[in-house]
Amino acid sequence: MWRLVRPERGWLVEDVVMGLGIGLALAVPGHVLAVVVGVPALGIALPLLVGASVLAVPAARARVLSRRCEPLPWLWGAATSVSALLPALGAWDAWAQRLDVRGWTVQYVDLPYHSALAHAVSERFPPHYPQVAAERLTYHWFAHAWTAQVSAVSDTGVDQLLWRFNPALLAVVVPLATAVVAVRITGRAWAGPAAAAVAFLLLDVRPWGVSGLSNPLASPMSPTQQFGLLVLLTLLAVLVLRWRGEVGARASLPVLLLLLVVTGGSKGSMLPVLVAGAVAAAGVLLLVRRRDALRVVGADALLAGVTLLVLNRLMFGGGDGGVSLDLGADYVATRSPGLLGREVELGSALGVLVLVLATLPLVLALLGGLALAVDRGTRTDPVTWLLLGGGVAGVGAVVALTHPGGSQGYFYKAAEPLLALAGVWGTVVLWERAGARPRLVLAGVVTGPVALQATLLAFDHGRAPGAGGALLSVAALLALVAAGAYAASRASGAGRAGFVATAALALLAAGVVPTAHAVAEWERPTAITSDRPIPTGINGTDIRVLRWLHDHSERGDLVATNKHCLGRVADPCDRRRFFIGAYSGRGVVIEGWTYNRRVAPLYPDYGTAQFRDDQFWDQDLLALNDGFLTAPGAEGAAALWDLGVRWLVVWRDAPHAADLAPYAEKVRSGRTLDVYRLTPAG
Repeated sequence: MWRLVRPERGWLVEDVVMGLGIGLALAVPGHVLAVVVGVPALGIALPLLVGASVLAVPAARARVLSRRCEPLPWLWGAATSVSALLPALGAWDAWAQRLDVRGWTVQYVDLPYHSALAHAVSERFPPHYPQVAAERLTYHWFAHAWTAQVSAVSDTGVDQLLWRFNPALLAVVVPLATAVVAVRITGRAWAGPAAAAVAFLLLDVRPWGVSGLSNPLASPMSPTQQFGLLVLLTLLAVLVLRWRGEVGARASLPVLLLLLVVTGGSKGSMLPVLVAGAVAAAGVLLLVRRRDALRVVGADALLAGVTLLVLNRLMFGGGDGGVSLDLGADYVATRSPGLLGREVELGSALGVLVLVLATLPLVLALLGGLALAVDRGTRTDPVTWLLLGGGVAGVGAVVALTHPGGSQGYFYKAAEPLLALAGVWGTVVLWERAGARPRLVLAGVVTGPVALQATLLAFDHGRAPGAGGALLSVAALLALVAAGAYAASRASGAGRAGFVATAALALLAAGVVPTAHAVAEWERPTAITSDRPIPTGINGTDIRVLRWLHDHSERGDLVATNKHCLGRVADPCDRRRFFIGAYSGRGVVIEGWTYNRRVAPLYPDYGTAQFRDDQFWDQDLLALNDGFLTAPGAEGAAALWDLGVRWLVVWRDAPHAADLAPYAEKVRSGRTLDVYRLTPAG
């Protein structure tokens, strides 16, 4: 499919990585078709049929076979793979999660949730929340559909894919995808490794102290983020080819539409950033009267916007997911302690200063990207404004929006590859304007890290430098970078252009300092296990019993349970309990009930986890569920049966009846739970 839409000239690594992005996108409708029809084999049949259909058409087959693969520099792959360092270290967070549990273990709280979602999208269509089976799923679930599709066709457990295979694969592939898109955009081979390095290693220039990069761009602890980035980058490559006339707009339209839909459904923050960039590109073309490109760019921007609106309505239920407009107050409140040692309000002079200082390092790092807006060769290129517009939108969303769980940060995560591509492309343009002197590159690569490290050593601020200290640090960094850039430009005879090019590269390269500190301080995480009960954990024997339930139940069977709190039963309590959906793979009448559009309006007041029983939106259903498990009767058993309940999981540390007979038969017991088969006739 990728060779069908790309120009004749290309590279094998591009075919593999971009083809994988399209393959991930094709897996989603393939899995949906398999679930709707009830034939699992269709999950792999659809992608194969698409490929066979392309090859069956003589013109398409000739185009695919005629695509040439040119060599890249022999160190290109090794240089790009270095950018997978932080994502690979981050993958240890996932690999540390125990899958073969002995005794008790505490897992990352969202691990069972994502496992439950991957099972839920295989149960029925449209999918429903696994922990509240009556509620239609209004969540970006396409990454889970891909995981479920791979699980079905490879007979591999969902948890093995989510926390072993996927992190290992995407930690390497997403940096490679960033690199090949950079080569497409700039036409320079070495812009690829540079863009990957900036996106995953260097986009963090903090002159007042090290801000740890414990959450790298391709974080395995967010499966939707990893999946979404790869599809987003593939979509970005298609847009670049379409907008520059390197591929037929009509021929590439099916691939464009597929990628737009899957990008929007992979992570709710991805498509809005891209739409902002596309609208910015169309607006600039309208202003400069570039009608030759406006037709395609405007049509694509409109198509992307319509796709976003349709997905928001059909997939996300038209809700806001708990995100609200904040206009910088939360941004300042969360960053002021790190800068000033105390929290300040946006309305104060110090608050405004924090707003500027917290954003300034990113602006400095993207000096090269800003050059794209003024350079004669790039300022009317729509790709320039796609990258800059999307990047500014991602940063602006973090500043202007708020969410109790900090989820507005994912808009910036979606924008980071765009910002990195713009920064590297602009720096390359500046370097070539200066005469493409290799000594300028060497000077910039050395000057930036030396200047930042010297600043950190001179001021030794730690985590809270204060307003004066932060300003002095910025001034010192800029002075050192300027001195190094001036010396390099004078020595090479490159003049003003050489000075700007060296300074831009130095500010990008300075990010290696916090990265080096983060790597040096990194420690391999260890799984939290114990022989003693852990209130928020789960026992390995109970996990195996729930997996037994998966093997001995039918798709569509529902489970009723008596525990809705992650830890000890209380009111209010942490409602992030997803164990039954994760390990049995079956929907639950009510298990934990946060992360739900029904409770999203409560997030600003109560957060995303702690809720009371009386805040559950269907009190009759809660009374039926808990009432039967504490005082079983024929009426309750019949009502649960009519809902589709066939199994009961009773946790012994939560309220329950001593005996559920004759309405349910105990069939299995674990360390802290019992599994019953519902028999309403008694």
